[in-house]
Amino acid sequence: MFREVERLVGARLATLFAWSVSEAADCPLCSTYFRKAIIESGEQPEDLILSESEKELLSFGAAIAQNKGFVHEDIYRPIGERYSDEEIDVFTAFAGIMIATNIFNNAIHTEIDEYLTPFLPQHQIA
Repeated sequence: MFREVERLVGARLATLFAWSVSEAADCPLCSTYFRKAIIESGEQPEDLILSESEKELLSFGAAIAQNKGFVHEDIYRPIGERYSDEEIDVFTAFAGIMIATNIFNNAIHTEIDEYLTPFLPQHQIA
């Protein structure tokens, strides 16, 4: 599914979408994994420069994770205007897969591998 999202919006935005879902689902492992990809691509997650349409897509993914699938009309409307029903299905299905992965990793207390620890947000480094 990631490849389908990537096909629709490009590698950068697909990675940011996965990160936004993982952040919203409060999954340290997955969000750190995607932080690493963002940083290695030359950006800082805390200082992203996003277009309005990119912000809207990331808000859509985060809303799915935060609200158990409910997306408020104000968040959904711009997505519905910009993307086809089939494309929205792809984003939603991928968000669902990410949420399931987030829940799994959180439930079994998956530890963050050493190679990811340099990419933890500063407030998580103890």
